[in-house]
Amino acid sequence: MPPQAQTADEILENYFENTEGLDAWKSIQGMKMTAKVNQGEMEIPLKFYNLKYGRQITKITFQGNTIKQGVFDRETLSCHYFSNRVDFLRRMGFEVYYGVATRIDLLDSAGIGHADMLISALDNPDTRLKLVELVKHKHPNVQSIVRIKNYDTFKLLNLGM
Repeated sequence: MPPQAQTADEILENYFENTEGLDAWKSIQGMKMTAKVNQGEMEIPLKFYNLKYGRQITKITFQGNTIKQGVFDRETLSCHYFSNRVDFLRRMGFEVYYGVATRIDLLDSAGIGHADMLISALDNPDTRLKLVELVKHKHPNVQSIVRIKNYDTFKLLNLGM
């Protein structure tokens, strides 16, 4: 009689049996993976979080700054502005909008009018201010959270931030 391979169900059943059971696996709320990339003399820590129901985020700490990539909450995807990243995410099936953030037609096509909140981490203070002004003018019910540096704080406070 020829040898018989295990079925996929048998392999999974055996695995769950030897790793505290299927109920233990179902109770997991998320997973965190850490890694380090060495570039010359520099060590760059990475953290990957995958939470239950598809929420995920990647955090990269570089020279004292934390960069968040691929933030996904099952409805909204935020990504870095590089076009090659946008192309990759579109091939993966994500709906991604790429362009100048202060173009109201782009914001409208991305659904800003249905959003509860706009989160902006733009570097340029003039662009940051223009974006908040545009959204506040056209969609006054959309709240804004904006990363600010120094001098533009009062301009944003005058807009009701």
